[in-house]
Amino acid sequence: MANRIACTALTGRIVSGRVSKDGSNFVGVKADVTSDVLKAVIDKAEYHGGSFAVEGGEKRWVVTVTEGQPEIVRPAVGQSLDPTITLAYERDEYGTFRATMTISGLSTEDKAQKALDHMERLFCGQQLEPNA
Repeated sequence: MANRIACTALTGRIVSGRVSKDGSNFVGVKADVTSDVLKAVIDKAEYHGGSFAVEGGEKRWVVTVTEGQPEIVRPAVGQSLDPTITLAYERDEYGTFRATMTISGLSTEDKAQKALDHMERLFCGQQLEPNA
């Protein structure tokens, strides 16, 4: 039995493992090597100045790799993402620090207002309460 790598039809992941004698299917344990293979393709393209050709049979493919920014997932109109909380701190121009909390992916203005109200109560507490 030989070792092979292949792209799965259902998930598009790249797996490595042993194949049957006739080469029609994997037998035994398969390993997901998607990240390793893609990193190797990126490294190969960088070695060749950004692109390279692959030929087999009577076909030829040109693989081009360019560095880009991470893709920002945006919901379709009427859909929302799961709410995400991001916490960060940074030094400002005066040498002091600021801390920020961002909640994104809220589906309505009402939910955003409720999140703001909750954070005010949680972090500001009695400072927001009028003096009795």
